[in-house]
Amino acid sequence: AGQNRGGLEDAFRRFADYVPLMMWRSDAEGRAVHHNERWLAFTGRSAEDEIGEGWRRGLHPDDFERHAALVAEAFRAREPFSVEFRLRRHDGAYRWLLETGRPLSENGAFQGYLGTCFDITDRKHAEEHIEHALAEKEALLAEVYHRVRNNLQVMVSLIGLYGRAAPEPCRGSFEALGQRVRAIALVQHHLHEAPHIASIDLRDYLHRLASGLGQLRRAGRIGVTVDGTGTGLVE
Repeated sequence: AGQNRGGLEDAFRRFADYVPLMMWRSDAEGRAVHHNERWLAFTGRSAEDEIGEGWRRGLHPDDFERHAALVAEAFRAREPFSVEFRLRRHDGAYRWLLETGRPLSENGAFQGYLGTCFDITDRKHAEEHIEHALAEKEALLAEVYHRVRNNLQVMVSLIGLYGRAAPEPCRGSFEALGQRVRAIALVQHHLHEAPHIASIDLRDYLHRLASGLGQLRRAGRIGVTVDGTGTGLVE
């Protein structure tokens, strides 16, 4: 039986070395017993360096504890796991890897884990770029909103000032103009408050806008009703 198992182990190692991705194998105690040629080429270290806990020396310090805790929990439960972490490459650069591990058993007995790793650094950098771009867009939209709001407030104040100084027959026109500018400000305000400007629930938006517009007029001068059920997304 021992010779048969040894033959299977040798066959696995030969197979793993031909697989075009990073692979590892652990024993039932969680100690690394094998890393394939693709792994060793990535780290630039020998198989003896990586054995046991040696491979962990290549982990990024900020990912060490998180990775260890997640893997330890998976081993205790003997369940599959996936985790992202940074590993030092042979040139000293840290690269993001997506690691997936699955428990191995033979005749119902737990034998350890088999794992694979994919380099996802380009994907992580793309995600970071998108997050940075979104943050810049949100900051720009907020700046535009505040500038437009302030300008509209100045316009309302000037219209009110000129309206009060205008002859009595003209004051109604100034009042109507002021109401229209306030209505524009209200539309802008509710658009700015929308959770996602690219996809707006038109029914909810119109309800809030109608309520605000109704408050701009004296009681009894205007009534707004919005009918409909469900949502009406506008993208």
